[in-house]
Amino acid sequence: MLDVTQKRSLAGSIPALPTNFKFNQMDANQINDIEVKDFDVVSRDFDAVIKQLDIESAKQLLKDNGYFVDNLWQTEDVTMNHECTEEEAQTILYSALTNDATYQQIWEAISYEAESMNLKRRD
Repeated sequence: MLDVTQKRSLAGSIPALPTNFKFNQMDANQINDIEVKDFDVVSRDFDAVIKQLDIESAKQLLKDNGYFVDNLWQTEDVTMNHECTEEEAQTILYSALTNDATYQQIWEAISYEAESMNLKRRD
């Protein structure tokens, strides 16, 4: 469910009708043409906004529960440079992000950053 801020944000992203737009001067075919041509774009834009809000809500839920979500990878990160299916891209991301070298580098970087902040190491 959208909160007031999200509703206001969505309302601001929907384009206004032209100033010369008048319902009383249009027949049913003209109205249907507007619905099909003009509002289809608004509908797709609205769907994209809703999807982005869902993603942001999911990220916030994870963040609220202690997960770091500021560096996420998408299959597009693979498919923009390699000709592969979504499934192959998922496999590539899984292998790249869960291999021992990646884990080791992340743990070393975490230790380095904590030490640079003069944080005491737990034993």
